[in-house]
Amino acid sequence: MITVATLSLQKRIFISVGLFVSITLVVVWYVIRPKYEQSVINERTTIVQQIQQYALQTSEEKIQSWVNITRYLAHEAQTHPNELDIAMRQNIALSPSIIQIVITSPPLNDTLTVTNTDYLGFTFLLSDDEWKMHKHDSTTLVQMVYDSLRTMVIVAVKKEFILASKHFFITTFANANEMSESFTKLPIEGRYGSIVRSQQKIIVHNTADFDQIAWEAYPNITSLRTTDAYGKQYIVIASEFSTIPYSSIIVIPASLFLQPVERLFTYSLLFLAGVMVVVMLLGWYVSHQISKPVEQLVHEVEQLSSLDFSKPISAIHLPELSKIGTTIEAMRLILERYQRMNVEKIIFEEWKNKFFLSHSQDMIALTNPDGTFSFMNDAFARLRSELAYTAPVVKRDDLRRHPNISSSKESVRTEQSGTFTVTIHQQELFVKQTHGNHQYLRLHDVSIMKGDEHLGSLLTLHDLTTDRLIEQTKTEMMNVIVHELRTPLNSIIGYASFILEEALTEEEKKEYTTIILESGNHMNTLVNRFLDVQRLESHTVDYPKEQCDLVDIARSVCDSLQPQLTQKKLTLNFSAETNLPTVFAVKDLMREAFLNLLSNAIKYGDEHRTIEVELKKNNTHLQFIVTDFGYGIAAEDQKKLYTKFYRVTSNPKTVGQVGTGLGLAYVKEIMNYHRGDISLESTPEIGCRFTLSIPILHT
Repeated sequence: MITVATLSLQKRIFISVGLFVSITLVVVWYVIRPKYEQSVINERTTIVQQIQQYALQTSEEKIQSWVNITRYLAHEAQTHPNELDIAMRQNIALSPSIIQIVITSPPLNDTLTVTNTDYLGFTFLLSDDEWKMHKHDSTTLVQMVYDSLRTMVIVAVKKEFILASKHFFITTFANANEMSESFTKLPIEGRYGSIVRSQQKIIVHNTADFDQIAWEAYPNITSLRTTDAYGKQYIVIASEFSTIPYSSIIVIPASLFLQPVERLFTYSLLFLAGVMVVVMLLGWYVSHQISKPVEQLVHEVEQLSSLDFSKPISAIHLPELSKIGTTIEAMRLILERYQRMNVEKIIFEEWKNKFFLSHSQDMIALTNPDGTFSFMNDAFARLRSELAYTAPVVKRDDLRRHPNISSSKESVRTEQSGTFTVTIHQQELFVKQTHGNHQYLRLHDVSIMKGDEHLGSLLTLHDLTTDRLIEQTKTEMMNVIVHELRTPLNSIIGYASFILEEALTEEEKKEYTTIILESGNHMNTLVNRFLDVQRLESHTVDYPKEQCDLVDIARSVCDSLQPQLTQKKLTLNFSAETNLPTVFAVKDLMREAFLNLLSNAIKYGDEHRTIEVELKKNNTHLQFIVTDFGYGIAAEDQKKLYTKFYRVTSNPKTVGQVGTGLGLAYVKEIMNYHRGDISLESTPEIGCRFTLSIPILHT
């Protein structure tokens, strides 16, 4: 009877290799392959869902922007009807995707239409049955339709408002082709279907082949479903818009996901079959060659088990095993050398660790059992030298008791590790240095005890100065904001209490209500200006730039300030060089910058002055120069002039002037946004002369 014990090494290797390869083929095909296919489907389905969610998110942001514009124009129509036409044109200019804005009044049978110049002659009739209510605003209706005549997807937003007891409707038409392409042109290889639809019909689709599948599967699914149709398996992924009652559905044949898997496993099986044949043949040959010299090799290696590396390994004459013998001999020589070099290596590792610690940014020190320092890196040594001007730091406890150091946020915990007790002491330190550069440090003190014996400590000091200064700056900023908002808020609360609690005449009520309104407007101005400065500082808003004629902008600002000039009996002389080039800038921001400087020039000065305004070219920049011949600004105030909420207090004439302290900070950020600059010259003769330099080249 043939058993394993009776088989030769050659046959054992041959049979083992054959069984291993065969089992591998079976496991790969029947176990790994199904799991891998499902894994690939899940992974690719997740990717498609992420792509779909991203398309939904970006689309909803665009739709919401059109909704916001429609709401804003409805509000403007109610509050500033005379300026509605300008507001409509401004919003079309700022949002090129808007095709047309239409205001209708059924009772008056009247229509006001403003059309984007890129879509002159645009007319489109919407079906009243297709309007969908905005999920978050019941007063806003949305409709998404496909205009086959223009091959364009149109999103219409409709909102009702009341003006003079009459019902009006404002409708915004927007070109949604770019939005629809985010659904129909997904980065998916192969043939798939993608549609956007309402409950009644399909609005957008990239191919009609999969529409019926998507229609039947939805709304029976919430997000993901596998369905069979036309003898094939399909994966249907559906997701709804969060703000409007429309849905995105993607239909992908499962075979599209599995094609790479099938190719991979086909090639893998062919490769494994070839490997099996080669390995079995090689196994038969190698087993035959190594069966005899193996015993000799084992005998030669046994001497290493006793850790005796002094006896060399004999050479093996079989070519295939001679390399193994040579390798083992090399290992023996290395181990023998290691025995001799062990002490040297320990010393080297110690110096290497000290090198790393010395160049660490943290302050690190090691102490002896008596508390003296056995090692300190460069950063710790610098701190110790600085503290030595007041009192020496010889031991670990000298650091905590030093007169220039105060501590806070202290915590201690103890851990047991075998026979060792580890005490971890943490606290924050405030270091007063002799040169005035105070520091905030976090101390991490790790002490090791073995029984009652103290073995030493590791001290790590991490610099928190930058973090604390940032926190202090934030606190100061919040204090300034609260202080600025407190006065108008107290006025609102106080006068509102008078109105509610006191018996007032109608004239007094009107006076107090006016004060409340002015205080509220002041708070609103302060908050809006602060947000404008923050947006420019953080670069979170991208304002579109265009070719601007600064002469027209400057002259327009000067004309708008004529009432203030007349009221204060001031004269404004405006001059501009001829043939000045245009600049690439944001018109509204430049107008804000000019307006701030001229408003300050009017405000901070006596009556009967002449304000000089110049616009000229200086090399590669245009310069807008305002000379106010007013109070002027002291040198110590000029250093903080562009700081948010900073008000000049050194001149008693400016103390009573109303302002937010944000105007010049806003102008500074506007200049930074245009890669320009603002400068100030202040003397008793000219008062203040502010100069804005705007680059002529495109930025």
